[in-house]
Amino acid sequence: MTAHVLAGDVGGTKTTLGLFEAKKGIDGVLTETTFSSRDFPTFEAVVREFLKDGAASIECACFGVAGPVVGGEAKVTNLPWSVDERKISSELGVPSVRVINDLQATASAIPYLPQEGNDDCGHSARHWAGRGLPDLGRAPRRLQRPRLRGRPR
Repeated sequence: MTAHVLAGDVGGTKTTLGLFEAKKGIDGVLTETTFSSRDFPTFEAVVREFLKDGAASIECACFGVAGPVVGGEAKVTNLPWSVDERKISSELGVPSVRVINDLQATASAIPYLPQEGNDDCGHSARHWAGRGLPDLGRAPRRLQRPRLRGRPR
């Protein structure tokens, strides 16, 4: 039986899930679907909808989430969702689940992108980060080195 990897990009506006053949890595995409996040009460409901046609054996899953991740759990920015590794593993029967920040997921993927035609990959990844992060190569010096206000207690 072929093992599968479930991967996703989870955000307050949309959630994209993909199913991959484990042995083929990023070249083994079997299906990919984007959902409107606000149409679902929980993240698990989105995953159930994605898998409703019955995926075979899912060996592991990893989800990049818009929001801070602490102890394998993330509160999704702009949604009342919690994405929790243990909950996903037990409710969906996936043995190994990881939840990471979406920017960490993007940075981790860059080395796997094809070299041809991706000269501005780093530039695109910085700008994909969106409104919250300055392009540090061009940011004023005051933004490059944040300083703490007040004294430590």
